[in-house]
Amino acid sequence: MTAEKYAILYGLTFDGKKRIKTKMRLVFSDLLTGNTIIVSGVNVLADAVRKSRSGGLSKDSKTIGRERALELSEKFYGFQPRSIQEIKVEWPKSLVCLGPAARVDYISDKFDGTVRRYWHEFDDGAVLYADPESQPDGSTILVIIGQFTIEPEGITG
Repeated sequence: MTAEKYAILYGLTFDGKKRIKTKMRLVFSDLLTGNTIIVSGVNVLADAVRKSRSGGLSKDSKTIGRERALELSEKFYGFQPRSIQEIKVEWPKSLVCLGPAARVDYISDKFDGTVRRYWHEFDDGAVLYADPESQPDGSTILVIIGQFTIEPEGITG
């Protein structure tokens, strides 16, 4: 996988390569904390993300994250969220590739409050990954990587 795909996986943006002293490094911006993460290669990225986030989020990062979540929710659903819930996620040490993601389904009352089932069939290239271990609450992290965006009208691409 490329640095860009790893970035998506961990909620980062890949800012490119940078020469530090005499060695080339990969530079990422953490969308969750705002931290800059610099690593020698993608093989150490998961540990660097965990280390960067281990101190928890600063009050400013939590406020920024909450504001972004509220904006995206309102943009996607067309109205303000009914509730806000903070969840604790333990970032996985590894992910297992389950294969191509053919489609994603979800149920929502976006736009007008009428509950409907939505789905998006992916064009070539979307892949589904899973955390081989359960979260403390028993849930599982699933990650879809591909060339698509989430817009107010739904998933496109």
